[in-house]
Amino acid sequence: MIPVKSSRATNRSLRRAIGLRSISILSKFKLNSSQDISKELSNDNLPKVTGNGPFIELPSFKPLGNPSDLLNITLPQSSKLSIRNGTIIGINGDLKKLSSVPQILHKTEYQELTSNSSVSLLINGGMNNYSIIEVNSIEDKWTILNDKSIIAWTGFNLQLKPIELLERCNSFQTDGKGIIIVNGEEQLFDITLSPNEQILINPNSLVASNSSISYSTLNRPWTEPLKFSRNFQLPTIFNSYINSFKSFISSRYSRIIISLGIINQMKILRSYYHSFKKLIIYNVINKFYNKPIYFKITGPGRLLLDNNVHLTNRKNFTKKEINDILRN
Repeated sequence: MIPVKSSRATNRSLRRAIGLRSISILSKFKLNSSQDISKELSNDNLPKVTGNGPFIELPSFKPLGNPSDLLNITLPQSSKLSIRNGTIIGINGDLKKLSSVPQILHKTEYQELTSNSSVSLLINGGMNNYSIIEVNSIEDKWTILNDKSIIAWTGFNLQLKPIELLERCNSFQTDGKGIIIVNGEEQLFDITLSPNEQILINPNSLVASNSSISYSTLNRPWTEPLKFSRNFQLPTIFNSYINSFKSFISSRYSRIIISLGIINQMKILRSYYHSFKKLIIYNVINKFYNKPIYFKITGPGRLLLDNNVHLTNRKNFTKKEINDILRN
C-alpha cells in the first residue's frame, strides 16, 4: 500500500527520501550509476493540460531503470489515479493539492489519488519489473490473474471487475478504455498469439492476458510394462491344472449365487463395472500419478508471463478445483 493517507504522512515519508529531484542514483535500487532521473521529475515534464474538460489528458507512466524497478507517474491537473502498491519516494509538485482516499474493491485495497495541480511522482516497486498495458478498445478485455500484480490504473471509463478464475487468487477483468500498470517478481515476457494458436502456461507464470483461458492437463511419459514373449507357452500339464481350477471356481461361484438368490443383483452390479473402473482410474492414477495442470490460452491475443516459478502447478488450485478439472 502507498503511505499517502494525509499530507502530513506524505511529507514525513518524503523527508526520509531526501534529495527528491536532484537524485541521480539510489543505491538500494538497481539503477545504472550513470543514469540521471532528475529530468523525469523536472518542471519541464509537468503536463500543461488538465485532466478535465474538452481537452483532457490522462496520467502518463514511464518505467525507469534496467530492470525497471522505478516508475515515473505524471498526473495532470484535476486527474485521478487508482494505485494499489508501491511506495512514493519522490514527488515534484504541491503536496497540499494532492489528496488520497483509501478504497476497497472486492477485498483489494487501493488508494485513489486526486491532484488539483500537475504532479510528477516517483514510485518504488522493490525489485519488481513494471509493464504498461494500454486498453484502447472496449471490446479488449484483459484478465489480471492476481491483484498482487496490479500497481495502478487510470482511464476515462476504465473499471476493474472481479472474476472467479482461481479460488486462491483475487482476479480482475478490465471494462472500458485506459491504462493498467502491472509488475512481476522477475523479468516479464510479452507474447502475442496468432488466431487459433494455443499455448500451455504454468499458472505461476501468468500475469495477465486478453485471450480465452481454460484448463489442461499434460500426461507424463509412460513406461510400457514388461511383457512375456508371445511364443512362450506353459507346459500342457500346467494348462490342464489351470483350466480345471477355473472350472471349479466358476461352478462354485454359480452355485453360491443361485443358492443366495442374488442373480439379478449381480447383473446390476456388472452393469456398474465400467463406472466403478473409471472411478478407480480417477482416484488412483490422477491422484497418485499427479498430472500437472496448466492454463490453456487460445489466440488471438497477448499474454504477460513472469519468469519466476517457485510453486508446483497444483499449489495454485484448491482440492475442489483439481477434482473438477480432472473430471472434465
